[in-house]
Amino acid sequence: MRKFILTLAALSLVYFTFNWARRALRSDEEQIRRRLDHMVDGVNRGEPGAVLSGFDRERYRDEPSGLDTEDLRTALLYLFLQERTDLEAAFDPTDGLALELDLEADPPRAIVRFHCNIEEARADGTRRPWWDLRGVGVMERHDGEWRFVSSSDVDQSTRRRF
Repeated sequence: MRKFILTLAALSLVYFTFNWARRALRSDEEQIRRRLDHMVDGVNRGEPGAVLSGFDRERYRDEPSGLDTEDLRTALLYLFLQERTDLEAAFDPTDGLALELDLEADPPRAIVRFHCNIEEARADGTRRPWWDLRGVGVMERHDGEWRFVSSSDVDQSTRRRF
């Protein structure tokens, strides 16, 4: 029994060390892409927390509208609590994401130009556009995590109303 427990502990240690090293060795661009993919998956699963994980809670602000993370949280809760689990998001395959990194800045920054298609499933099995989301965001790295601190040029005209 003792040998089994020691083997289990050693395997757990190897597993967590491997995952930590793999995350630590990812490039900044890959970290940003994974963060954005996690946010898109949050839309697909109807999880506002996963979407909000990409925004800096204290400093995020959408420049034209003045929205902050609390406003985003409220909008996402409204959306997902209306059981809008029929939404599916994906980055456009042709021009879905463009990153400009400035790792010399303090803190390191990234300009993110994105194009994300969000569609809704219809009762007849077809899909229709819900929001052809395009915009520009600024992400900063704090404590090893990349998060949006501002956004601009987000096209609200293509979003179907709730």
